[in-house]
Amino acid sequence: MRTKREPRPKLKPSVPESIDEWLLPIQWPDDLHPKLKPLGKKLNGALAEVAKLKRKHENPKPPRRPTSEPDWDFSFQNWAGLVDDGYLFKVTLQRFAVRISIFQYRRALLLLSQLCRQVESAGFKVSIEKEFERLCFSLTDQTVHVRVTEKFEQVEGLRISPYGGTDPRKTRHPTGALRLHLDDTQAPPPALSDGAEEKLEGKMDLVLKAILRKHQAQTESAARWQEESRLQAIELQRRNAYEAQQAELRRVRAEERRRQTDLSREALLWHRADAVRRYVAQLDRQVGEAEEIPDGYEDWKTWALASADAIDPSSTRLRSFSEDVAPAPTERPFPARSPIVIPDPRAPKDVPAWHPNRWFTKIRR
Repeated sequence: MRTKREPRPKLKPSVPESIDEWLLPIQWPDDLHPKLKPLGKKLNGALAEVAKLKRKHENPKPPRRPTSEPDWDFSFQNWAGLVDDGYLFKVTLQRFAVRISIFQYRRALLLLSQLCRQVESAGFKVSIEKEFERLCFSLTDQTVHVRVTEKFEQVEGLRISPYGGTDPRKTRHPTGALRLHLDDTQAPPPALSDGAEEKLEGKMDLVLKAILRKHQAQTESAARWQEESRLQAIELQRRNAYEAQQAELRRVRAEERRRQTDLSREALLWHRADAVRRYVAQLDRQVGEAEEIPDGYEDWKTWALASADAIDPSSTRLRSFSEDVAPAPTERPFPARSPIVIPDPRAPKDVPAWHPNRWFTKIRR
């Protein structure tokens, strides 16, 4: 029988009673990884902005024109907005290597520094993307992106409306539980999260194994992609060769049809020229049997034989084999068909005076 799954216990909010000590600049240790020192300097500047915001909230003054532009990367409208968002900087809401509350920044950077030392011992190269978006571990042309976040609990409550009454509101509370995300995974496995008994600092071996598995998966995926690209290139080459072969076959067939058409045309022209010559020979025999030659017969005979020679393609065909030149085009063996004449509907029509239809005849008259 299937038992009902027990709900996962919620983490308790982890907010200290006094946060003034958390707003002081953090003194980073000397063994902090060199790639993380610019990030630590930026976070100290963010803490200074938060401390200034808190002092402005506790000691309100009349608004005045700002003398310098604020750091919009870490700006909130008021201290209440920062508290409602779980003491989380706005810049960390989307793209940042660390997305945690102000109470976990020191621990998060020390954790990342320890992780950087661990992966460097495994042969990885550590780098940070522009604007501290992701922490990158590179090995053999493959990169694993890492970022650390904190688990927040969302609480629903009520807020007094300035127009009277109350409005529903949702606030976030930091829990202090850190999680490591590999390549923007939304829900990391328990091995990459703080547990009830063991923190991430004691799971570095498991974290390194997870990074190695991720790198291995990326390497295999890249190998599969290269293999698929190679097969696609081979298929494209085969397809191009097949299309070229088909195009050559179509060209050969078209050339064969053209040669057959030319042969038929030349044969018809040769028959036409031979008929003219035989006709002239028949006339010569009849003239030989007559007593006298008609006037103009010789001129006509010369013209007729010249016309037969012009029509006969045999001499041109034989010369084309020796000179490798295509035979000159000759006239068509048969006269072209007369074009179809379409009558103009706007032209006047000849209407007969009488038509079998009486009504037609009556109306037209």
